[in-house]
Amino acid sequence: MIENVTKGFGIAFSNGNRWKEIRRFTIMTLRNLGMGKRNIEDRVQEEAQRLVEELRKTKGSPCDPSFILNCAPCNVICSITFQNHFDYKDKEILTFMEKVNENVKIMSSPRMQVCNSFPSLIDYFPGTHHKIAKNINYMKSYLLKKIEEHQESLDVTNPRDFVEYYLIKQKQANHIEQSEYSHENLACSIMDLIGAGTETMSSTLRYALLLLMKYPHVPGKYTVTSLTSVLHDSKEFPNPEMFDPGHFLDENRNFKKSDYFMPFSAGNR
Repeated sequence: MIENVTKGFGIAFSNGNRWKEIRRFTIMTLRNLGMGKRNIEDRVQEEAQRLVEELRKTKGSPCDPSFILNCAPCNVICSITFQNHFDYKDKEILTFMEKVNENVKIMSSPRMQVCNSFPSLIDYFPGTHHKIAKNINYMKSYLLKKIEEHQESLDVTNPRDFVEYYLIKQKQANHIEQSEYSHENLACSIMDLIGAGTETMSSTLRYALLLLMKYPHVPGKYTVTSLTSVLHDSKEFPNPEMFDPGHFLDENRNFKKSDYFMPFSAGNR
């Protein structure tokens, strides 16, 4: 359904050459903007401080932090995509996040699962899933307005955010007959970044808070896996100080897996 509304634009619901082109551009640009580097970490830490201050305003009274926890990762993404940081009470971002949250709830509903399994029912099946298109169109209009603002103040010699890098690429690709760098594709790509990054991160934060409430003695403590004691266990590895392929061979000289071998620490990957 979302693919029909976005017309195949963006990252998540595009395919073929469009997907390859926009995905390649997105990864390259996010790296240019500091993805995986210290300056992105600094932005996250700054937003974390704002989040803590916002939570302190509750003064320990019962509250539902879901919306605040949504705004924090959204702010980090917005600062990267179009150089904006919003106050947690800003009406524009609150409305935008309401649309994002509503779409997430609708898409995860049993009714929507049925519609996805039988797409022909979408136009005839009554229900809240029809709000998805309205919400997406609202978000797209909002982002297109932001893009136009950037277009007016664009300095091609000094791109500051994802939108400006995209607009510069758009100018460079003007001579290409079927360029993928349209404003609509940009708006849908930003929606994908915000939608994917906000929901996953806010869910993780909510779960972390739940664990801290359940185990109040844990804050301030953390567990570190002692890899040395495992990787140098002489019972499992007779010659732990030596490079010995025999540690991973059984009596028939066939490969055997060892649960003690954890070169990248413990936990699922």
